[in-house]
Amino acid sequence: MKCYHFNIRLNNVRNNHAGSKAVEDCKAILLNNNFEDIEVSFIKKGYMMPFNLMKLFASLLLYSFKVKTGSFIIVQYPLLGINKYFKHFAKMLKNKHCKLVCIIHDLDSIRSEDNAAKIAREIDALNAYDAVIAHNGSMNAWLIENGYKGKIAIIELFDYLVSDNLSNRSVVKNNDNVVFAGNLGRCLFLADLNSIHATKFNLYGPGLNSDVLTDSSNIAWNGSFTPEQIVNELSGKYGLIWDGTSIETCTGLFGIYLKYNTPHKASLYFVSNLPVIVPAHSAIATYVLNNNLGIVVDNLKHLPEVLSKVSEQQYDEMKANVVKVGERLKNGFYLRSTVDQVIELVH
Repeated sequence: MKCYHFNIRLNNVRNNHAGSKAVEDCKAILLNNNFEDIEVSFIKKGYMMPFNLMKLFASLLLYSFKVKTGSFIIVQYPLLGINKYFKHFAKMLKNKHCKLVCIIHDLDSIRSEDNAAKIAREIDALNAYDAVIAHNGSMNAWLIENGYKGKIAIIELFDYLVSDNLSNRSVVKNNDNVVFAGNLGRCLFLADLNSIHATKFNLYGPGLNSDVLTDSSNIAWNGSFTPEQIVNELSGKYGLIWDGTSIETCTGLFGIYLKYNTPHKASLYFVSNLPVIVPAHSAIATYVLNNNLGIVVDNLKHLPEVLSKVSEQQYDEMKANVVKVGERLKNGFYLRSTVDQVIELVH
């Protein structure tokens, strides 16, 4: 059976946060496991849109002939604005008895205002595939509830490939600092971390509003790094997963989104040997608790008290589990295992 990887790539976008790393790592893992690449690249400029659309249609038409009958194709979703077009390409491939599976990286309709129509469009796009790879059980349930009709496999965590020279990282553990990494500009809750006086926070990433550091002796910004470099830069004892506008609960569209997605920053923390702190309502909380990979909180104001109750032995047990998971993430274990599962589902 011939296997292909398909994705839309923006070839002029590179930021110092892990926004594209999950996609790049999925591609690398698949290509290293005998998948052939049929990626289309675009330049993200308004004046290039007519050319991009012509290139898209020409490429899809070419690939509809190139892909061999009976092939297995994995697509990275969402396809940057072309989901409504891609379903027609999918139909052509199904006429050649091909099986199409998409890896869901984001469900944009969940984190959109007035999203009923957007959900309907998203489910329509996803129903073009024979199966999808979802993040977790919560996303699986959401897909079924909203009308997805195909098969579903669950990945749990997205792999985080790390080069050999970064593979033996030793985390600083002689402090109780909490690490938070990401696109800091949209994390409005950061402005209130200064009220949690007993906990020190180390922030990493672009876009930080300078007001966050005003009168904030417990908050330090430690710079912005590429997704590869940051693995060796994080310094602290725990990695924080939180989003939204408040430290008391995960509010706002991004905060609510944590009920369904598995943040890629969890994988960053695990390959950096950091146990995690996650919201009690988040989809990843169950996985963290079941595998003893960190702690769960329902309000960041409770963090000092919760952390004070973690014994040295309990922390060491969590960290040992995290190291094992990190090794798997660095070697593409989760995607490889899920691909094996989804191939069985569609054949």
